[in-house]
Amino acid sequence: MPETILRIVDWDELFENNRTRTMKIMQWIPIPNKHDGDGYTELIEHPDGPLHYACWVTITQVASRCHPRGTLLRSTKRAHDSASLSRITRIPAKCFEAAIPRLIAIGWLERISSDGNTLDAACQEGVRKVSGACQEGALEGKGRERKGTEGNGTEGKTKPCPAGSQRNRSERTAAVELVLNHYREHHTRANPGEPDRKRILARLAEGFSADDLIEAIDGNHRDPYCCGENPGGKKYHTLELIFRDSAHTQKYIEVPAAGAARFNEKERRGIEAGQRFIEKGMK
Repeated sequence: MPETILRIVDWDELFENNRTRTMKIMQWIPIPNKHDGDGYTELIEHPDGPLHYACWVTITQVASRCHPRGTLLRSTKRAHDSASLSRITRIPAKCFEAAIPRLIAIGWLERISSDGNTLDAACQEGVRKVSGACQEGALEGKGRERKGTEGNGTEGKTKPCPAGSQRNRSERTAAVELVLNHYREHHTRANPGEPDRKRILARLAEGFSADDLIEAIDGNHRDPYCCGENPGGKKYHTLELIFRDSAHTQKYIEVPAAGAARFNEKERRGIEAGQRFIEKGMK
């Protein structure tokens, strides 16, 4: 049975602009500031209206990092529900359970089917299509479409696109190189091998995009523990760690953006010595 997915109505019109459309990963979203519309007043006049509105804003933030944007779809191609939204946002699941039906009722959220036709229609409305989805049931299949296009005996379960099979393989290869080239920007002497390429392909097959994997690399290099702030003082920036499994990759994607420059141990000691010198001279 096709899975039901929540989608924000008119996402592209209301929550995207010329700046966000150039972003690989959205770190913020533009949000309407109209407080006299029917939807807002109907939502907020409920006894729990302010809480439901807080859930709504949080939902838009989560949807901005999903693929396609504007849908509540996890990287595993499963639909978000109240429990998964709660885990991500730390807001109690019962709040989402109460808010979501009201958001659907006022027309801010809608339910769509995960079958191919519905997904294609969503893409035509401006939502980015999931990479590699070339047959019916793309989201429901949880990666089976990639197997179907590679001729491994599962063709009877999916509807591959023969004309696009070679193109899909080329796109995956290009995505791997894009990710590896970004990693080399952090480590100019790095020479990733075939195991690293296979890990990247595995994460791509799970639904992560090349942009997601690039963000995971950057997140790993922002993570204090991986940058050496650990008992052993060691740095952990290997592709094996970053792309070990979907959980590790997602963890590094979600590392907050750095608020300040990060210095290595030698630079830190120099800065501290300079500060002590200044403080001594001021006494």
